[in-house]
Amino acid sequence: MYDGFRRLLLRARIAGSPTATCLIAACMLGFGACTRSTSPALTSSQGRQNNDRGKPRSRTIDTADRDRLSQWGITWYFDRSYPTGHFVNGDWWVKGPVTIVRVDPAPTDSPARNGSMVNPVPGTQGYDDRIGFYDKTARVRFPLKLGPNSSLVSTISLDAEDYNGGVKDLRGKTISSAHVKLRTAAVLTVLAKELAEESLRPPYCGNEKPLYETRVLNWQLLPDLEPVAATPKPDYHLRAFERVWLTHIRDWQCRLLHPSENMPNYYRDISQLYSEAAILVSTRIRPEARVLLVARLLQNGVDQYGVVTHGYGDSAVNKFPILFAGVMLDAPEIYYTFLAHASRTPFREDWQTYYPKDAQSQIQSTKVPKGQGWTGAKVLWRQDPGDMEHEHLHPSEWYLVPSGGGGKRETYRHGTTSKTWVGMALIAKLMNLELLWDHPAFFDYVDRWMDAADFTSYEKTIQLYYPAFRSQHGSAGSEFVQKTWERYSVILQ
Repeated sequence: MYDGFRRLLLRARIAGSPTATCLIAACMLGFGACTRSTSPALTSSQGRQNNDRGKPRSRTIDTADRDRLSQWGITWYFDRSYPTGHFVNGDWWVKGPVTIVRVDPAPTDSPARNGSMVNPVPGTQGYDDRIGFYDKTARVRFPLKLGPNSSLVSTISLDAEDYNGGVKDLRGKTISSAHVKLRTAAVLTVLAKELAEESLRPPYCGNEKPLYETRVLNWQLLPDLEPVAATPKPDYHLRAFERVWLTHIRDWQCRLLHPSENMPNYYRDISQLYSEAAILVSTRIRPEARVLLVARLLQNGVDQYGVVTHGYGDSAVNKFPILFAGVMLDAPEIYYTFLAHASRTPFREDWQTYYPKDAQSQIQSTKVPKGQGWTGAKVLWRQDPGDMEHEHLHPSEWYLVPSGGGGKRETYRHGTTSKTWVGMALIAKLMNLELLWDHPAFFDYVDRWMDAADFTSYEKTIQLYYPAFRSQHGSAGSEFVQKTWERYSVILQ
């Protein structure tokens, strides 16, 4: 057991168990309240014990026999009625084996649209042939008989009419038609027996389908922050985690896999969402909303855990939701993912933050001493390892960097990554997750990024060579994250 989790107060001045009203809301929504135990508990179908937390509260699961199930515009039709019910996040389960005779909207083969997959393996997709890594053999056909421990992922593709007027993201902004091909996706899980306790849906990737019950969660591990003045209503965040995220192919092509009605499209917006959600679940917002957001973030973390441990998935996602799910559920197989090097997906916050001793560029500076960046920084950012590294060079040498030069790299550093990590880094520290994160350069880099030291002189130096450059140093991506960092990061110093 990771000893750091025994420090229940975390940072004594701000962290503790959530308010009594939040715990009442947790009970109302089917989550167990925590006790003051010093031994975290995990309750799952794999037989974990409650570890002195007292008898957990159970709920009767609402089940019914149904011959079809619908979610998000997708309907699965069975050959007869089967026992069915909902997971905590609202997704459907059915007791199998089950025969699915058809799905609506119906899939098409030429062109390939509205595809479905069973237990997807990262690195391939059978939903839509406009998206990279398409494999027609991964695409299932109906009627389809599925046994227990099966996750059927079905999608609705965007067609020509959908692009008229532009496809909108979850905040109403237009997404380029070149960057989005799916409207929505839903998961149907086949279980061996009817669900007896409130549980999260198992990961949709892979053949293993662990059930993580939510009777007992480690509520005491959550910071309990007073809201800052800029705290938003959580409507967008609740909506953004309501549906399944598809993240099981790699590189920029996965952007096309992101369903427009399910998740943000671009990695910058994904990281910013995670940062804001991390703070919201740690803040005294409306209790019912807070508990619901915890549940949805847990589901997202369980899904991302399933993706990254089964193959090379989307590097646009982040470590935080996986570790959050692991510690809140007290699931060692999840929270040890990175310490155990079990992830087969690399993460941007790992490869993009590094110490000079770990540099891989063959381009050497004639102006900057080794072992530091051109500003004197001891922890640096890079878009990719190798010759794309630029911070060890003086801006007058950035022209040596390939694929657009160091100026382009510096623009990415300021505009798309650094500012979006701030909320995750803050809450991860408050939850004592640094060791489990297994990459200290990330936290050191975020501290450097948010350092109050004036960047103006450096900005002027860069502008001598790249006049259009504008610094965003010290930005946290939103006023909400900015104010929360300013108020609570001092506790960590």
